[in-house]
Amino acid sequence: MCSGNYFVHVITNILRPVREFTDLFVDDVAVHSKQWQGHLEHLTQFLQTVKNAGITLNLKKCRWAQGQVKFCGEIVDSGKRFADQEKVRIIHEINPRDQN
Repeated sequence: MCSGNYFVHVITNILRPVREFTDLFVDDVAVHSKQWQGHLEHLTQFLQTVKNAGITLNLKKCRWAQGQVKFCGEIVDSGKRFADQEKVRIIHEINPRDQN
């Protein structure tokens, strides 16, 4: 059994060749691109990297060709990234006096 930190370290090293267009959060990986053709190429590179490392993906958890996704408190949308406004709203509504 390996710790979560070690797992993230190993996956980060495995994905180093494709880090320009991938983001990792624990065991979630996002592949992002600005244009469709580039995205297909990035996906091919990502999947080949994963295959070469002997990693298997749970296809039931995979989402393909999403125009917009929420990932780690951000919205990733066709090459653009911005804060998830729902998360921002929740933070603004926190009352420090309620934290006792």
